[in-house]
Amino acid sequence: MSKEFNFSLSGIARIFQIGKSGKKIRSQSDSIEFLNSDETDFSPIKIADPTEEDHAVTYRWVKENLLLNWGPPVGTITDLRSILPTDRRDKQIRYVEDEKGYWQFDFESILPEPDPTDSKRVLVPNDITPPSPGRWIWTRGRTERHTDLLGLEIGDDHPQYQLRSEKESENGYAGLDGARGLKIQNNDGSSWITSILRSIATETREWLLPNKNGTLATDDNFIGTDGLTPGAKGLVPQPVTADIEKFLSAKGTWEENRLLYNTDIKTADYTAKQYERVLVDTSSPVIITLPPSPTDGVMLAILDVSNNASTNPIVLEPGSLAINDGLAGEEWTLDMDGIYVSLSFSAVANKWFFNEIPGTFVPLTPIGVLNSPVGNETTSAPSVNWVSTRLATKQNSLPITNALGQLSVESELRVSKPTDYNLSPAGDETLDCASFSNFRKTGGTATITLSNLGEGQEVSLLIESTGSAYVITWDGGTFKWVGSSIPTPTPSASKLDLYEFKRIGGIIIAEAKLNIG
Repeated sequence: MSKEFNFSLSGIARIFQIGKSGKKIRSQSDSIEFLNSDETDFSPIKIADPTEEDHAVTYRWVKENLLLNWGPPVGTITDLRSILPTDRRDKQIRYVEDEKGYWQFDFESILPEPDPTDSKRVLVPNDITPPSPGRWIWTRGRTERHTDLLGLEIGDDHPQYQLRSEKESENGYAGLDGARGLKIQNNDGSSWITSILRSIATETREWLLPNKNGTLATDDNFIGTDGLTPGAKGLVPQPVTADIEKFLSAKGTWEENRLLYNTDIKTADYTAKQYERVLVDTSSPVIITLPPSPTDGVMLAILDVSNNASTNPIVLEPGSLAINDGLAGEEWTLDMDGIYVSLSFSAVANKWFFNEIPGTFVPLTPIGVLNSPVGNETTSAPSVNWVSTRLATKQNSLPITNALGQLSVESELRVSKPTDYNLSPAGDETLDCASFSNFRKTGGTATITLSNLGEGQEVSLLIESTGSAYVITWDGGTFKWVGSSIPTPTPSASKLDLYEFKRIGGIIIAEAKLNIG
């Protein structure tokens, strides 16, 4: 018979071993530990199934009474009904993904289907025919009902796991309004101001917040400034179709764009748009129709990029409007190689005006063009060659009278000096601005000097790239470039760079239009 030991109440050692090389028992202040003989790990313990609530439980009991009650989820109610008897047991719970809910199988239930209050509450398996017992019954899942888990009273539940009475309190969470809007509060120093964030979207939308601090816009309108009072941020005014070429001004309105932008090269008749710089290939004659409905103050320009307008002129067609002092519908012919003109529209006069006119005016009904007018003709217009010669020799005060009214070469026909359109080679070069106002040059590293550039005088230089990168050093005065930096020439072959210069107050204002073509 095994030996038995009785110990006195004075106690024994804190650790003792049961049998030779047997397991050990160690007493702790709050527990008893069963250890292997070497005390390196705990020893397994075999116990019976619990009979009281405070009894220890076995793994078998946990598995049969807890784990086996949770079956794998199914996709639909149809899948739930199809579960075989061998795969279900009494009190088993299954999650139905499409319904986002839980059903528990009751082996003894004979509830009718459908339930009078909810058609999906009671479900009969496919293998059971009522009134035989066995039903899947909808049950409250922990993701849908927080009340029981939190120990709250029914009706006091809240999506943020807090008492309803705690919402919108200083230490609470945001609440919800009756239209499912999220309440957001802010204390302005004297009281709490409640704002509501609500969606009025008619389809699913995804909003991405910035990854830095910022302020979301509201439906308040953007308010511009008058230069005296600051404006306010908000929604910008909606642009209409006619605002296609406009930009949003700090005044809070859509304003005309005052900058010209290049078109692609036009080889056929074309209707220009406002603020375009129309690049024309004059390998053949081209008619440029001006915008039919221009707004006040708009501009556009035309440039002969192939230097052949003397052979194939560019014809400006004003439509129902007039150009300068011409009649409505009268055309203008631009017949100088490499010609560049710009026009502005006046709504008051309802006509276009040239900013520069180095071309020949030809009415719809020709009345003659003279190379040697004496100044008192009433039925003829001076040719561009004559105007250019007069200005080049500074004979620019001769009044010219024709059928279109009184014109002054000095005040109305602001034409540049003759043009040097001989293509000069790459390398250093001095441009004599007293003799010419327009130049052409082959691209390449060089120092280019502007010589004799008079106050108020404008000159231009067209450089044709040969396909290699190069650097230009500019000399002849103090240059101030548009954009505050010296432009880098275009290296691509067959591309054009147009440089424009104007001396104002002794400073040469310079601008480059790059990568033409």
